[in-house]
Amino acid sequence: MRKHLSLFLVFLGFAFFVSCSSKEESDRKEASKVLCTGQKSCYSDTDFRPESAIGIPGEFEIECPAEGEEIFGQDAYYAELGACREHSYSKSGDDTNGIVVKDEVTGLEWQQEISGTYTYEEALDYCENLEYGGFNDWRVPSMHELVSLIDLRCFESNCQNIDETYFPNTPKTFFWSSQKKRRASGSEPINAWVVYFWSGYTDAIYEGNHEAVRCVRGEPIYAASNFTPSVKNGDEIVTDKNSNLIWQKSHTMLTWKEALDYCENLEYAGYCDWRLPNRNELLSLIDYDKTEPVSSFPDMIPEIFWSSTTDLMFSPALCADEDENCGPGYYDNYAFCVDFKYGDSSYFTLRYKSGILYVKCVR
Repeated sequence: MRKHLSLFLVFLGFAFFVSCSSKEESDRKEASKVLCTGQKSCYSDTDFRPESAIGIPGEFEIECPAEGEEIFGQDAYYAELGACREHSYSKSGDDTNGIVVKDEVTGLEWQQEISGTYTYEEALDYCENLEYGGFNDWRVPSMHELVSLIDLRCFESNCQNIDETYFPNTPKTFFWSSQKKRRASGSEPINAWVVYFWSGYTDAIYEGNHEAVRCVRGEPIYAASNFTPSVKNGDEIVTDKNSNLIWQKSHTMLTWKEALDYCENLEYAGYCDWRLPNRNELLSLIDYDKTEPVSSFPDMIPEIFWSSTTDLMFSPALCADEDENCGPGYYDNYAFCVDFKYGDSSYFTLRYKSGILYVKCVR
């Protein structure tokens, strides 16, 4: 009897082993379509803020922890493994007719040189009537398209979080998207979604403001949400056909450090290769035409969720003027978060890594 019981337990262990796809032997057949954030380093989760390190982000870089170590599973680690798609651009045209930058990942083509500022309505009119680079089918980008240009490579006051080799002279101002921010009350929206490339933040501002616009052409990306819920091994998952990502439908509340550990050790739906999503993966769940929650993800709650991406840019919104003393500070104790109630990922949503926020794992 004892022998039969032992064999039965061995069989159960084997059955569980083969049903759980490890990080090394994942059964993923399709690669993610989400662009990497551009973050190349890992960072601690401390509240240490030495004055000598202000303005020197490299002071906070750490060697990416190995599997099994604390705060393992950060953005840069999985980017290095190819969990997201690296930015890739080419350019054509000339200075006379206009240089066009092609995103080799999304297929979109972008206006390189920009000038002037516009209200939201003026920006729509400007792109619609633009003749540039030999083309006349330009438009204001959707928010997902505009977000695809964010490249978190720079945390200095004199550069931007966009590839400045292909997009030089990007002004330090907001950039319009084509989408207005909906109101939960149903009244007419007065704000439109924007990206601030200096910090990499996303937000919504008054449509009467004068801001920059970079026009785009090509097949729209993420034109509509494409979520498919299902049940696997008794657990609910959601597959996003737009990004090829599979999401845990449920959620929990943890600190940033705990969130990394939770996703790394999660055994859910028969999979063991879960991880904390990077900031771009979380943003891919946003539906900028929705309100509270700003997402079509099944049963999404209107709360703030952790990403695995550290936010070194601290409080640019606190700068009251443009004098030489008004610039960002750099700390490693903040992480990028995404607010599914209001839809932004900005200074107003970043949180200390020691705080407790919602967590939804991805694979």
